[in-house]
Amino acid sequence: MFGEDVREEVYNALHINDWKSLMSNAEIKRILTEPTKEGLEKLINITNNSVFDRVMSMLVSMKNSGITDISTRVVRTVEARADELRKGIRKTNIKIMFNKTETAADSAELDSVKAENAKLQEQIAALQKQISESMNNSGTAENETADKENSEESKKPGRPVKNK
Repeated sequence: MFGEDVREEVYNALHINDWKSLMSNAEIKRILTEPTKEGLEKLINITNNSVFDRVMSMLVSMKNSGITDISTRVVRTVEARADELRKGIRKTNIKIMFNKTETAADSAELDSVKAENAKLQEQIAALQKQISESMNNSGTAENETADKENSEESKKPGRPVKNK
């Protein structure tokens, strides 16, 4: 719009008192594609139908273009606010709730679980190595004894001879 240095002067000359609450199209797009609690609250606190029509037109054009991915929760929130404005409800009843974000305690716990998992993986690898070694050792010993037994007790084919 205007440069940062002349913005206030221009809005005062136009007698626009709440110019800080005005949103540009780029800001509306950013809020729709990268929603934050503050941004969505700013959208649903719009009380002017013509200003909210800008938001709805941006939403519809972004949905129809298919280029940008808009969260279904954002779409439902904006559409719910549009319904409220059509019904004449100026003060919104919509509550924005975001999921709990990851805290430092959660990340510390996650790091400890990862370290424990790495230790367990090392132990599993060591046990598998021991098992394969013992299988190789016992397998060769069993093969040697089986060969000896087969060579000593070779049976003749057919029925055994009768003892008289």
